[in-house]
Amino acid sequence: WIPPKHYTDHEALIDGKDKILNVDFYQQTIVRGDDKCKVIALSSIIAKFIRDFVIRKYDKVFPHYKLINNVGYGTEEHIKNIEKFGKSIFHRKSFKINKIDT
Repeated sequence: WIPPKHYTDHEALIDGKDKILNVDFYQQTIVRGDDKCKVIALSSIIAKFIRDFVIRKYDKVFPHYKLINNVGYGTEEHIKNIEKFGKSIFHRKSFKINKIDT
């Protein structure tokens, strides 16, 4: 595990091997950081909680995607609904579905 250290708001611990591009602060990458560092593990839990909260809000705006059932993961049902209704403004532009985006 990574021992605690004093971090400022100008530093970041990154879970994985890749640094964030075009930022002006120190970054320490940690492969499998959520297993090795309690701060990254807690941040991961908080991020997933917030993501699920936001997805539930999106489900109220776009109920036909049935996000409440799949929480936005690429399940068969979710992909079928994207094929039927197209991508919403909330879908990540970087998310590619071979049947739709080729």
